[in-house]
Amino acid sequence: MPLVADLWSFLHDRIGLFEACAASGDAVRIRLGPRRVLVLSDPDLIREVFVHESKHFVRGITGTPLRWLVGEGLLLSEGEVWRRQRRDVSPLFGRDRVAQWIPSIESAAATLVSRWRDGEQRDVYYEMHRLTLDVAARLFLGIGSADDGRLHPALEALLDQEFSGTIRLGPLRWPIRSGAATRALDELVSRQIAVAGSSAGGPFIDTIAATARDGREVRDQLMTLIITAQETTAVALAWLWHLLSRNERVESELRTEIERSALTGGTTHPYLMTVLNETLRLFPPVIAQAREATRECVIGGVPVRRGDLVVFSQWVIHRDGRWFEQPGVFLPDRWRDGLEERLHPFAYFPFGGGRRVCVGRELALTVARTVVPIIARHFRLLSIPGYEPRISAVIMPRPRNGLPMRLVRLQPS
Repeated sequence: MPLVADLWSFLHDRIGLFEACAASGDAVRIRLGPRRVLVLSDPDLIREVFVHESKHFVRGITGTPLRWLVGEGLLLSEGEVWRRQRRDVSPLFGRDRVAQWIPSIESAAATLVSRWRDGEQRDVYYEMHRLTLDVAARLFLGIGSADDGRLHPALEALLDQEFSGTIRLGPLRWPIRSGAATRALDELVSRQIAVAGSSAGGPFIDTIAATARDGREVRDQLMTLIITAQETTAVALAWLWHLLSRNERVESELRTEIERSALTGGTTHPYLMTVLNETLRLFPPVIAQAREATRECVIGGVPVRRGDLVVFSQWVIHRDGRWFEQPGVFLPDRWRDGLEERLHPFAYFPFGGGRRVCVGRELALTVARTVVPIIARHFRLLSIPGYEPRISAVIMPRPRNGLPMRLVRLQPS
């Protein structure tokens, strides 16, 4: 369409647009209104952007939808500020440090399970959202849920929000409730920052407060951690339960592994990792990523001008038959024989890649490896007959209208 170009398709069905581009070639140019966009669907070309030409690309305009919420935290900062923030935060997400948070993660999972009742129907996406928000509050803010399982009121207000779909016009936000939820979270974060260094604070706040240049950066860093870490993990866990409910053999094998581990005191779950890998392949934390060019360069033989956008979709590439057999089928067994090590690093990259690979990768996997066995030992989550979830894909592949499932309590073995 003149002027609008491909913008309507992008807003209406961006997954469909990316799939159509991939069907047309590995480097396809489109227009989103006045903005030129190059859509890449080949791992080698994506590596050019992430690695070889990374210094020529920034978040730029692609970070605008979330900048009002997370400011100049690690997600959207650039240059020396980003390098300093990454250097200061990375030790908090090391494998040894993350292992120290497992008791807090277990406590949050136990709190969630204690609220569930046999035979009831619950929106599992909402429940996973509540769980990961509880984990984020415990780790990043040093607060946990109350005895009745309710979160802090400011955190409760976040449970119904979809910030990636919020429109901001100056000081105004639509929907209006998202502004109220953000203000409540801001107030909570500010109160926790004020007690940094005391027993009421927490190691994340203490470390960030000690290294940030000012109070605003502390706020932006904490908001970034809370919003991004909990939401992406919640989406992955929700789809994991959905996929298990539709694959009885996989669910049975996973439960056998979890039961055997509980009896022997084991802490590793190799089959669970194959299930997580396959879930993240089919439902990556974000459906696509984009970068804005800061200078002219060439990607895949296509000239890229300053201000052009380059987009690459994990959703599309993870479902490409060139890299995965039966790409649309949930097959955890494909990961048993070291497939991840053999794959091109940008054929499977749910946590991004290059120097800006997600700093919270180990924490996200640890949360999943911890909470799935706890929930699985207490309940089966069954699909509702006749209900087919639809995807709302603005940034993350959320289940539109939730993901209702029936809870069946298991008898202790």
